[in-house]
Amino acid sequence: MEQNVRSKMLVVGYMLAFAVLTRLWPHPWNATAIGALALFSGSQFKNSWLATLLPVAALLVSDFALGFHATMPFVYGALILTVLMGQSVKTSPLWLGGASLVSSVSFFIISNFGVWLVAGLYPRNWAGFITCFEMALPFFRGQWVGDLVYTAIVFGGWAVVRKVVGTMAKEPQQFPM
Repeated sequence: MEQNVRSKMLVVGYMLAFAVLTRLWPHPWNATAIGALALFSGSQFKNSWLATLLPVAALLVSDFALGFHATMPFVYGALILTVLMGQSVKTSPLWLGGASLVSSVSFFIISNFGVWLVAGLYPRNWAGFITCFEMALPFFRGQWVGDLVYTAIVFGGWAVVRKVVGTMAKEPQQFPM
């Protein structure tokens, strides 16, 4: 494997570890780097399967430590949707900020629909639906702030790495995989 590919894979490994750690260390509710990693991998990997594998692996590894739950299909589905959003994102700050906010809103809607539908915490009627979403609002605050901050960190960090490592800066922006 050539040095440049090894360098990129090392950076990806660090991003994966960083995303996992943000779920494991103390943090405001839902303020993690998983969503930012999903946007990044969607926008930077040519191979859609690899783009999806990176954030799903980060979520799965951290779920092994945190525990599994009935709403996992909704959470993972919302994360995969964020990867797909990332495939159409331009890497300008305005586009990234907008995509980050849209992914936060979609994650909130999808994951909390799952909570209402399968977790058994709320009655399956209109009042239960509204209550579920009302109770989730504190989680949403952490979600959108965390997604914006970590999107800036992940994409900004990648821009710095590309400038610092000259061989990476001369190549196309996307990963060849």
